[in-house]
Amino acid sequence: MKKITFKKYLKAMLLGSITMFVWGAFSHLVVIIGIGYKPLPNAENITKTLQNSISQKGLYFFPSKDFKNTSSEAEKQWLTKFENGPVGLLVYRPVGGNPFSLKKLFIQFLSYLFVTILSILILSSVYASFWKKVLIISLIGIVGCTSVSVIYWNWYEFPNSFILAQFADISIGFVFLGIVLAKFSPSSNSVVKL
Repeated sequence: MKKITFKKYLKAMLLGSITMFVWGAFSHLVVIIGIGYKPLPNAENITKTLQNSISQKGLYFFPSKDFKNTSSEAEKQWLTKFENGPVGLLVYRPVGGNPFSLKKLFIQFLSYLFVTILSILILSSVYASFWKKVLIISLIGIVGCTSVSVIYWNWYEFPNSFILAQFADISIGFVFLGIVLAKFSPSSNSVVKL
């Protein structure tokens, strides 16, 4: 009976996380870079207006609405504005910063580590062939991506190209993760040794 040691799980955890991190970097910096985004027309004037109008970092929605305290009359006015447009969603930060800060990279790596640990937990209870394990992990990625991305596409009208790029990015990343983890997950005649 083949023994699966804690050391082997730790190795799978690190290799899986690194694989996702490297793929994510390559995907976003080379493969899907800029897909779904458009340059902001008249950007200089718009950014000046934003600086003069918004002082706090946040997620803003227009036409503006207080979702917690709205009278029926205000609701009707908002609905009319929404139907007539324009409508938009704005993620805003009033101060600049490094787009590739160590903090952001570290948080991204931690998210991949968390995903890898969950995937290992799932695979540790599955006794299947190598490619079935890869399929299981790939489907986890697709389910996760679908549950979030379709909301952005349907309700907030993120562009089709952006959503398709996200699906490709996540699906391919989870295939790679599945390949790495399937090499380390137990077979039907394995026992875990801590």
